[in-house]
Amino acid sequence: MPAVSIIVPVYNVEHYLSECLDSICNQTFTDFEVLLVDDGSTDTSGSICEDYAAKDTRIRVFHQDNQGVSSARNLALDHVQGRYVLFLDADDFWYVDTCLETLVNEALRTDADIVRGEYKAVDEQGNDLFARKINRRKMKQAYRSVSSATFLKDVIQGEFFLVLSLIKADKVSQIRFRKGQVFLEDMDFYARLMLQPLKCVFVPCRFYAYRKYAQSASSSLSMKRFEDSFLIIGNLKAYATNANDSILKKTLGEYSVLMYYWGMGAIADFCYANRFLIINRLNLKERQQEVKKLMWKYRVFNRASIFVLLPPIMCIPLMRYRNCIIRLGKHALLKFLL
Repeated sequence: MPAVSIIVPVYNVEHYLSECLDSICNQTFTDFEVLLVDDGSTDTSGSICEDYAAKDTRIRVFHQDNQGVSSARNLALDHVQGRYVLFLDADDFWYVDTCLETLVNEALRTDADIVRGEYKAVDEQGNDLFARKINRRKMKQAYRSVSSATFLKDVIQGEFFLVLSLIKADKVSQIRFRKGQVFLEDMDFYARLMLQPLKCVFVPCRFYAYRKYAQSASSSLSMKRFEDSFLIIGNLKAYATNANDSILKKTLGEYSVLMYYWGMGAIADFCYANRFLIINRLNLKERQQEVKKLMWKYRVFNRASIFVLLPPIMCIPLMRYRNCIIRLGKHALLKFLL
C-alpha cells in the first residue's frame, strides 16, 4: 500500500501534461501512486497518460467520458490506496523535487490530518509571475498543530486551493465533489472537510506552480460560474449552521458574506452591461436579503458590509468604485475615532 495517492484529473492538456508528470516522478519521496483520470480528452492527453503508466507501475490510468473535473476527482477518490491524498492539476506542476518528502515528513512528525504548503503563479510557458508574501498571521501558525477553525481562519484566508494540501485519506473517505459544479468546487469541498475536528499544519514551503493563462478574466466568466458563485453562499450558510465550533461558525458565515461581495464585484468588473439579466436570473434581490441576515447574525463588519446593505441595482454600479468607497469609509472611521 503506497503512502500517498496523487490524484490528477486530465483534460486536453497535451502541452503541459509531461511537465506535470515529470515533476511527480522526479520527487525524492517515492512511495506513492498516481491516479490519472482522462476526462474524455480529444487531444493526445489520454495517450500520454498510457505512455507514462507503461513506464512506471506506480501510475494508474482511468478513462471516462467528459464529465468535468469534479467527476474525475471523485472517480480517483473511489480508487485511492494511499494513507494520504494529494491533488494536482494536470496543467500545473511541482517545482521543488523534495516537496512531497517535506509534506509527508511533517504529517508524520505531527500526526496531522492536513499539511498545507504554498504556491507561486507562472505563465503559460512556466515563467514566474508572482508569489504572494506569506503574511504575519499565517506565519504565526507555521509548523504548529491547529484546529480546523484556526486553520480556516488564519491559514486558508480565502485561498481554498485544495492542491496545496496533503490530507489523510480517511478524512475524505465520505466526502466527494459536487457533480456539475464547474467553479469553486475546491472551496465547497474544503469547507465540508473543515467541519471535522482536524489537526492541521501549515509549512511555509512553496512547491506548487499554478499556471495562469493570458486570456481575459471576462472570457472565462459564464452564467454557470456566476450560478456556482452565488450558490455557494447558501452552502456555506448551511455548513456554518452545522459547525460545532463557534469560530468555525463565524468564519464560514463570514465567507458566505464575502462570496456575495466577490460575486457582485465580478459582475461590476466584467459583465456590467448584462447586470440586469444577471440580477433577475440569479434572483439577487432575494439573495441580498439572505446575505444581509447572515451579516448581522455572524457580525460580519468588513469591506463587504456596506455593499451587502445595498439592493443589487445600486450595489453593482457602486462596486465599480469600491476601492475609493472603502478608502473613504476608512478615512471617515478614523476621523470619528480620533
